[in-house]
Amino acid sequence: MFAHMMYIDKEKNLDIKVKPGDVLIVFFVAVSAILMLSFFHRVTGTENASTAIIEVNGKVIDKIQLGRGLKRKDLKVKGFIGTSVVRVEGKKIKMLSSTCRDKISIRMGWAAQPGSSIICMPNRVVIRLKRSSKAKRIDAITE
Repeated sequence: MFAHMMYIDKEKNLDIKVKPGDVLIVFFVAVSAILMLSFFHRVTGTENASTAIIEVNGKVIDKIQLGRGLKRKDLKVKGFIGTSVVRVEGKKIKMLSSTCRDKISIRMGWAAQPGSSIICMPNRVVIRLKRSSKAKRIDAITE
């Protein structure tokens, strides 16, 4: 059925020559693709600049600016039934130990994305990650 499309006429000279206009088109497409990628990288805030907010029983105990240069640090947080240990390292945070029975907050692992949280209900310790005010984010673009 499509055999006539597959046929190549050997008598025709199919010399493909690259013209200066072709090079310009490829160059502009490549540059525009790079510019679009850098724009989306900047808009989406892939640097994940965030602040960890540690609360006990609804009261803010500490605010920690997370970032690349932040070295490993363990914080003791006195909760409702005992002391929890929170580890901060670079752009991420986790519950290292807690006095609660089920240890669910410990098994949650590292939190690194703004909007995520670690919650220890029995000890009433909540760790929330919030996008820093320094990190710009666009919700939508309209025309």
